[in-house]
Formats: sequence, structure tokens, C-alpha cells
Amino acid sequence: MLAEAHNSLGRVLKKQGKIEDGITCYRRALELRPHFAEALNNLGNALGEQGKLDESVACFQQALDANPDFAEAHNNMAIAYVALGRVSEALNSHVHALKLMPDNAEAHWNLGLALLQSGDFA
Repeated sequence: MLAEAHNSLGRVLKKQGKIEDGITCYRRALELRPHFAEALNNLGNALGEQGKLDESVACFQQALDANPDFAEAHNNMAIAYVALGRVSEALNSHVHALKLMPDNAEAHWNLGLALLQSGDFA
């Protein structure tokens, strides 16, 4: 329960633009519950916003190790892969995310952007 509270506080702080404070909360949540997929996903997003894309991808991978069907983490990992120029990996992650959440408009949009970046117009 305490891990969830730290994760929730981290989301609030991040939304207020206090990314570093949010990261501290996510890390505390993970100290309390190391395989907390939602906190790993949130930490990955916050690190990505700081431009720490390799660390971000590592967090998303850990979230997916904890919960392989975490569609949002697949989608977020794909976004980080695109930012890193790893478009083929991004496409795989987007396709996996869409298998898990086929009606998610954001995931479809992100897949379209990744396809544009890949130059695959077929």
C-alpha cells in the first residue's frame, strides 16, 4: 500500500512539473516493491522526459518483465525506441501494444508515426 502511495505522489509531482521529485517517489515505491510495473513505467516516462532514454527503455523492460501484458509499457517503450532511432524495435513494441489494446487511438497514432519515420509507406 505504501508503494502505491509513493507512485501516486510521483505522478502528481510529475504533472506539476516537479519531475525530479516524482522520480524520487517512483524510486522509493520501487525500494518498497521492486517489481512494481506501474512505478517502473512511470519512472521510465519521467526519465524519458529528462532525455535519459536508455534508462527509460531499461525501466520499461523491467516493467514488462514484471507484467508482459502491460500494454502501456509496450507503447511507452516504442516511443522511447523511436526517440533513440531504433525504429524497427519501436514497430515491434507498437504492434505488441496494439495486440493488447486494439482500440487505443494513441497507440495507433504512435504506430503511424513510427511507420512514417521508418519510411515504410506500403
